[in-house]
Amino acid sequence: MFTCQEVIQALTDYLEGDMAAEEKAVFEQHMTDCGPCRHFLNTYETSSKLARHALETESIPPEVQTRVRNFLKAKLGLNQ
Repeated sequence: MFTCQEVIQALTDYLEGDMAAEEKAVFEQHMTDCGPCRHFLNTYETSSKLARHALETESIPPEVQTRVRNFLKAKLGLNQ
């Protein structure tokens, strides 16, 4: 039996099809029985679809790309 916390932790494996059949059946049973987890999954899937769509249809302005790149370099200690 999955707890709600375990469902959240296993969500990526479930969505990517990386669960064994038995584990998947238990996961899906929890989703059937747990409204909040089912709602969370639906929200997660919708958010992912919207983000993918935005990335496919919108380009990131060059100045934003530069700012993000510089921020990540600074955080990773790559500024030299």
